[in-house]
Amino acid sequence: MVHPGFAEGCSAHSGAGAEGQTAELIALGEAVVDKVVPQLRGPKDRADKLLTALVDVPNRKLAEDALARMKAGPVGELQQSV
Repeated sequence: MVHPGFAEGCSAHSGAGAEGQTAELIALGEAVVDKVVPQLRGPKDRADKLLTALVDVPNRKLAEDALARMKAGPVGELQQSV
């Protein structure tokens, strides 16, 4: 779930209403996949918590795919993709 203030801030800055908000959320999803996911370490349940936070992001599937690769390892920890 995206913080309510974030959604309001998106529409205020975009000037395009729902389309601008969607564009901002897509940009957020891309930034998370590019910057946050590669830095995620520790137990695999952290990946699930991150996905829960991205529930309203339109391109959530990008994060799902990246995190699925990190969770695919045999150990209980997230595996870093090279």
